[in-house]
Amino acid sequence: MGADWRGARRKLVAHLAELEAGTWYGLDSVAARVAAADPGLLGDTFTAATARHAAGPGGNRDAAGRAAAIAEVVEVELETALAWFGLVELGDIPGHARAVRVTDAGLALARDAPPPAPVPPSLSGPALVVSAEGEVRLHDPTPLRVWSLSAFADAERLDRVSVYRLSAGGLARALGAGFDLAQVVTFLSKQSGEALPPDVAAQLAAWARGYRRIRLQRAVVLTPDDPAALAELERLAAEAGLAARPLTDTGLLVEMPVTPPDGVDPEEVVAALLRDHGYAPQWGQASVTGSNRHRPPERPATTPERDGRGTAQVTRPRRQT
Repeated sequence: MGADWRGARRKLVAHLAELEAGTWYGLDSVAARVAAADPGLLGDTFTAATARHAAGPGGNRDAAGRAAAIAEVVEVELETALAWFGLVELGDIPGHARAVRVTDAGLALARDAPPPAPVPPSLSGPALVVSAEGEVRLHDPTPLRVWSLSAFADAERLDRVSVYRLSAGGLARALGAGFDLAQVVTFLSKQSGEALPPDVAAQLAAWARGYRRIRLQRAVVLTPDDPAALAELERLAAEAGLAARPLTDTGLLVEMPVTPPDGVDPEEVVAALLRDHGYAPQWGQASVTGSNRHRPPERPATTPERDGRGTAQVTRPRRQT
């Protein structure tokens, strides 16, 4: 807590310049070296829980504890963010601890040098591969790909080649956040360079149907006393950038503005539009069939000067309290 994470990552990337390209180093030794060389990596003050042993008698204990915490954070950053973005590679060397080596891209960034030329797609292969069992292997991690996959798939292993798993829960997470099934399918198809396996596509579609999403959108129904005004009301709404469509021969459905002015009720935007053009909007519970459109309004608005156009009853969507 209290750490300067953005500054810490910049400093950590700079420390990559001290490593030799193509050389494998013990992950724990790299983390310890960075912690010893840069005790201010996480900022002046921070609070962290660490599993490392903080050796050191008396006054050296605080310094040792700080170094242990920093080293553990460095290990986590190397194994996650820096590996995901292709700045380092991780490996398991038999008989040795976890190892890490800096990539050409990582060295270029650390030394503020031009990035290496990208490998042509024909040589590097697809960015990701989707198996018939719903496993997604990400070969070329970029921020966009990592964030996109995280939106609808479950991470099983994060490494230089990360593994994700398509699941009902992951797709539900994406649908709940406002994404569509078509967006998920299009992303996977474009990034893999081929259509999804038929079984995977069918399973995704089944999960989407099982989620049973229903989109809700606020709207108001305009029911003028004079149905002849419907055509003008539809035109006024369109000119104001509001989507509108007739419901019956007596009512007009107007969708709420997506981005109303700050502090203004979206419903008031519609009412103000009507008043500006000589109508007298009144809030009520009129039926869209027009059978109850003369019911007394629940919240009568201040009636402006009349110009002979008549009133337009505005039906507010019912809200539960």
